[in-house]
Amino acid sequence: MKRTLLILVFSLIFISVSGQTVGQLDDFDGDLQGWFEPGASPNPPVLAPDEGPAGPGDTCMEDASSGGGGPGSRMVVRNVSQWTGNFLSNGINYIKFDARAEVADLDFRIAMDGGGGRISSNNFVTGTAGGGWVSVVIPINVGNFTTVGGSDVAGTLDDANEMRILSNPNPSYIGETIAAVMYIDNIEAVDTLGDEDFEVQSGFQLRPNPASSYMKLRVYGSTANAQVEVFDVLGKRIMSKTVSALEESQIDVSNWNDGIYLVRVTTDTGSDTKRFIKQ
Repeated sequence: MKRTLLILVFSLIFISVSGQTVGQLDDFDGDLQGWFEPGASPNPPVLAPDEGPAGPGDTCMEDASSGGGGPGSRMVVRNVSQWTGNFLSNGINYIKFDARAEVADLDFRIAMDGGGGRISSNNFVTGTAGGGWVSVVIPINVGNFTTVGGSDVAGTLDDANEMRILSNPNPSYIGETIAAVMYIDNIEAVDTLGDEDFEVQSGFQLRPNPASSYMKLRVYGSTANAQVEVFDVLGKRIMSKTVSALEESQIDVSNWNDGIYLVRVTTDTGSDTKRFIKQ
């Protein structure tokens, strides 16, 4: 009986200190909550008082990468404690967080390792250097992740032993080599999204805007191809093309007349229109 009770106690302790649940929130008000950099980085993540999205009094996590090569050169942080376990059976449908880029633009995405090997989210959100805070929403489902050295997306989402937040324009388990600084706050596991969150993860992004030579377009919330149409101020369609929703597309605008254009993107989840300025 004593042995059985001892095993039960240890099991309850293990369950209480490891693994994510809906409502898990890392807000960095007091400590780094288990986030660190791979290897012996000379510039590990630190707490940044008053730098959070709420302004004075709001602490967030700050992480710098040096670029070049060697320890600390890549933009990535990792967690092997509360962001592990079975994301699918725990009902976690999205992970969302606030992010800010400084020094250089960053493409925020999530990667994991676990029972099925290393995987990375297909979707990402770009933070423009000096552009303020952006909301990042990552759907947690088999369709939104791809293997990057692993073999089974579902196997890792069912049994994750590490989660990473990183910057890379392509699905990856390692951060890009870049000299930049990222700020992260309010990492949260949720089962449903509010209207504001849904707009973030189901629309598209244009950058830079305004632009003179090219614009980059990224579609969120779909894994199918997207139809892109561009209209001038008179309503004349000047461009129509199909792009992959899994990759960032670059569109040449150097021959367009200066002015305002409407860019409409249509996917299997609906359509959205944004204004673009050619200068």
